Amino acid sequence: MKKINFIFLITLVLTVMSCQQRGSKCLQYVFDGDNAIVSGIIPCPEDDSTNIVIPEMVKQDGRKYKVTKIGKRAFGGCRYITSITIPSSVISIDESAFGGCTGLTSITIPSSVINIGYGAFCDCSNLSSITLPNSLTSIGERAFLRCGSLSSITLPNSLTNIGNEAFWECTSLASIIIPNSVKKIGGAAFFECSSLTSVTLQSSVIGHDAFFHCSSLSSITLTDDVNEIESGAFSWCNLKSIKIPSSVSYIGNAIFGLCTDLEIIEVDKNNTKYDSRDNCNAIIETATNTLINGCPKSTIPNTVTSIGREAFQDCTNLSSIIIPNSVSSIGICAFTGCTNLRSITIPNTVTSIGIRVFEGCSNLTLKIPEKFREQEYLGVNDCKNVIYY
Repeated sequence: MKKINFIFLITLVLTVMSCQQRGSKCLQYVFDGDNAIVSGIIPCPEDDSTNIVIPEMVKQDGRKYKVTKIGKRAFGGCRYITSITIPSSVISIDESAFGGCTGLTSITIPSSVINIGYGAFCDCSNLSSITLPNSLTSIGERAFLRCGSLSSITLPNSLTNIGNEAFWECTSLASIIIPNSVKKIGGAAFFECSSLTSVTLQSSVIGHDAFFHCSSLSSITLTDDVNEIESGAFSWCNLKSIKIPSSVSYIGNAIFGLCTDLEIIEVDKNNTKYDSRDNCNAIIETATNTLINGCPKSTIPNTVTSIGREAFQDCTNLSSIIIPNSVSSIGICAFTGCTNLRSITIPNTVTSIGIRVFEGCSNLTLKIPEKFREQEYLGVNDCKNVIYY
């Protein structure tokens, strides 16, 4: 017990000595081999103009250590810090390292950093400018979540991954160039980036809800690098038209949900998985003849045999649609939330209808075969009129 207390006291004294060398603000460290990790600051600054300089090397017990990381929550909640100088020895900025540093307005990340961790700059609400190095390979989940003053950012060509919710609610972000080195854009990565107007996407995978409710986003260009577009990727955007390249081999549900002004959907004619036959302004899975994503201007070709899950969900400007006799099944939530859909007739060829298909269709006069009268959970009670035949 005495030995443990002795070690603790030695560590404490050496830490205080280090603090005295740094001035009134004490940077704390955790030591790992030859490396030092910044673990905190004491006291947390309480004045309105505080500049922090992190040294490249620190000395402890007569031994020098290289500062290689800014650790978990090291400066979290230090709202009076206005600037941080990070040395070129640092390779990683860890979880929530600067989370809630609301006084921070700009920062330059040195060329040594390869990783920005989970929530590293989360809620830095006044951060308007950040320079990212060409060494950076990964931006972690929620790294810049709710950085509402961040108006532009240049992503380096070294970057391979943008984590889930990385730029969630960066409401001032007006433009961003995503390099083709990025293999995946994580789920909800740019969720509610309401000032974003256009984007060119070259990533192999575009995650679920990646650009959900980017209400000013009117132009999206997909290059031949794109392979997968996950569910809800462009929901609630201001798109007028979209072209799916030949390289895309997977498309999730409701990728255009609530895109009320979308009029043109075109699939490249060389795509072997999907098509938009007969200028139907929809996406059809070629092998199964299933219409999987539609828009207010869609028509259903008479070669389609199935309407997929959520195919027209929240298509609020869809006023009418003709379902041909070729259709035998209608998937779950296919027309959910189509509040302006006025009339639809389900042909007798349809043998299967999923749940909630007509939920929220408050203006719909639905004509449907008698055989579906006893089926529950179709959402027909939400319809204006239901006629069984």
